Amino acid sequence: MARQPALALARPRGVPALSGRWRRAVLIGACVVALLGLLYLGARETPVFALRTVEVEGAPADVRQAILQSLEETRGTSLVSLDGDAVVRRLEALPSVQSVTYDRAFPHALRLVVVPEKPVAVVNQASNLWIVSVRGRVIGGTSAAEAPDLPRIRYLPDAPLTAGQFVEDEGTKTILAALSEAPKRMLLPIHSARLEDGELTLVLAGEGETRPLLLLGEPVDVGTKLRVAALVLRKLDYEERGALAYLDVTLPDRPVASANPIVSG
Repeated sequence: MARQPALALARPRGVPALSGRWRRAVLIGACVVALLGLLYLGARETPVFALRTVEVEGAPADVRQAILQSLEETRGTSLVSLDGDAVVRRLEALPSVQSVTYDRAFPHALRLVVVPEKPVAVVNQASNLWIVSVRGRVIGGTSAAEAPDLPRIRYLPDAPLTAGQFVEDEGTKTILAALSEAPKRMLLPIHSARLEDGELTLVLAGEGETRPLLLLGEPVDVGTKLRVAALVLRKLDYEERGALAYLDVTLPDRPVASANPIVSG
């Protein structure tokens, strides 16, 4: 019986044979990957990219100092191995910091862009004064002599405030939100604020012996009401502002300014 010739397996059309050149390319690629891995491991362990400088943008001097102090122990750490997310968490835990973004500036710097908490009021709780941000976060304690020129709010809940926490009282949150909408420049700055029976009242600094009241009514459209109040105050002359007892912008399209004190009841 005649022996049948062996059948050669046909290579699929479009698939080239493995050439020596292709195998060499694969080998070179593997070597490059391995070399990059070794370089990465070396960069993590050697001082070539050690952190020496922390650059802080967007923060005032006191916040910047707190940030630098918090990151002091990271100096000397390789920028390659530095846990950026951990740095962000650590800094955002500072009471004065709202948010942080970072960038590794090789070979030795870490750049931080900081959004600080914005102080909006001084909260008085049982004679303890706390600086509070727009978001209701307690930035830190202060004294009567060192308290910044911010509106005062009386905080009634018994649970003591601590730096870094957020106020939980809904009335205080409402007042803080209202104060955050106040124009930057008002002829009569806001001295204090209160929310009673669902109506918001601001006490102005005044230019006379008394402090006029700014009546806002329900805390609705507060920004509009405050802008109207600021406009009315600009239209009053010095003597009229000095004699002002209250300015009612409960209905912002019909503001009422009066030198007669409000009669209770």
